Amino acid sequence: MWTSRKSKTLITLLLFVLITAHLVTGCTNNTRPRSLSDMPPSFTRYLLDTHHPVQTQLIIGTIHIEPSRIAFSGGEYLDEGMVLHSQLYEEDKPLTWWPADEDIIVQNGKWNISVALGKNSEVKTLFFGPMYYLKIWQEDNPANFRETGFSLGDPPLTPWWRQGILWLVTGIVVGCVAVTTGVYAIVRRRHRVKTKSA
Repeated sequence: MWTSRKSKTLITLLLFVLITAHLVTGCTNNTRPRSLSDMPPSFTRYLLDTHHPVQTQLIIGTIHIEPSRIAFSGGEYLDEGMVLHSQLYEEDKPLTWWPADEDIIVQNGKWNISVALGKNSEVKTLFFGPMYYLKIWQEDNPANFRETGFSLGDPPLTPWWRQGILWLVTGIVVGCVAVTTGVYAIVRRRHRVKTKSA
């Protein structure tokens, strides 16, 4: 009787540990990614800049964001062959990896620039949280410029099937121990019954 009661107590305790481990690891692993480098290749953000001041023709129309690159485009009524430059800022800090010296040539009245981002990089990437600002200006007339702000928005939660690896391992271990304990209790009980019968 004592062995059976002890086995039930152990199984209950192990189940409690399993549930607690699930809750704890579920909370700790239910974190949001910090940057684009944490996202799968399929992640995409496509933003439209609809605020167009009348005093400038340097319209920033679209912002296309992927983990591997970020692209801006715009234009409308710019002179063919006009040379532009750009700079990307994180809050008020210019990003040193941005190719500010790269010439952006206007073609058919429009311009575009695409910059590759670093894979698994904490430097050449964009982060969820801060505001980013793109400034673009005419090379021989810096007074002709345009600036727009954007953010990555709220990052998606980590999919449930990618959460709780520690919980999965813990569950397997605890499950094995629970099954072993249960089998041991059954064997002990049968052995005790046979001994009393004899």
